[in-house]
Amino acid sequence: MRLLSTVVHRLLLIVTLLYGLSVGLLALLWHSEIRYRWWLELPNIFAPYLFLPLLLLIPLAMLLPSRFFRGTVLGIVIAFVIVCGPWLVPSVTNAPPEGEQLRVLTFNVLYTNQQTDAIIETLRMHDADVIGFQELTLPVASVIEQELGHVYPYRLFEPPSGKWDIGIMSRYPIIAVEPAKGQRWQQVRLDVEGQPVTFINVHLSQPRMELRDLPIVRKPVIIRNYNTDSRTQGILQLLEIVDAVQEPLIMLGDFNLSDREQAYALFAHRLHDAHAHTAWGLGTTFPTQQVRIGPVPIPFPLVRIDYVWSGNGVVPIASSTRCDSAGSDHCLIVADLSL
Repeated sequence: MRLLSTVVHRLLLIVTLLYGLSVGLLALLWHSEIRYRWWLELPNIFAPYLFLPLLLLIPLAMLLPSRFFRGTVLGIVIAFVIVCGPWLVPSVTNAPPEGEQLRVLTFNVLYTNQQTDAIIETLRMHDADVIGFQELTLPVASVIEQELGHVYPYRLFEPPSGKWDIGIMSRYPIIAVEPAKGQRWQQVRLDVEGQPVTFINVHLSQPRMELRDLPIVRKPVIIRNYNTDSRTQGILQLLEIVDAVQEPLIMLGDFNLSDREQAYALFAHRLHDAHAHTAWGLGTTFPTQQVRIGPVPIPFPLVRIDYVWSGNGVVPIASSTRCDSAGSDHCLIVADLSL
């Protein structure tokens, strides 16, 4: 029995050491010059979940009388703080700045979503001034117009693809619409109590993951490439627009981009991320329990790919992520902004 205990103890030490070396190496590589290779960027998206074994290792470190084991666990905790530290500290919210305030909402409805009553109830509950929709179908849009048209008299449901994919509803007048040029967003100018505001509703292309079959089992589960070319093209075009806009700017939507990818920093250097500036925690928005692995629903959202950005004098005051989003596979984001 004592021999078995010794073997288990040593095996635990070896496994923990190998795990600690692996996450430590990844943390170093994520801060190196090669961090943008797809095979490093993809696991970086899910970096917080690589530290889930700490939930077991920390109690074990308190129970086992091994300094080596405790030191290894401490090293993993330090790596966790380095990788995930920004999410652990609540943002300091100052007094709201003076100026016109408005509430915006971004909502990826989901193409197959037919829960129109729940959608209407959700929109009424959050009472936003301007709403950006993604994956909005014609039947759902028609119901929204019928039920809430008197609340939002200004609407644009004419995306460039010719499908009812994205749409804008506003309490404020839409005074100009940028011509559609095949892009996956809408750009309008709003009159917010006499102040022109550029408003962009975005739905970027999702990355394409190429798989190959696992030998013997012959199931496509081995990742051979993570291709973001289409999304990158859209991001570069959006950044040109952002850099050209001189008036107050609000940009929101489904960017299909995690906050741990390189392109996120390109936006963050230019604009305020409402969640990062006013809230804390992961703020994950996708997927909701509508997505399943076989018969098992995803228990909680895993990544943050929906955002509310603002700039040129538009300051975020508050932001909340709501995952009871009426049959959608995305959580919606509600943000209060000040001009």
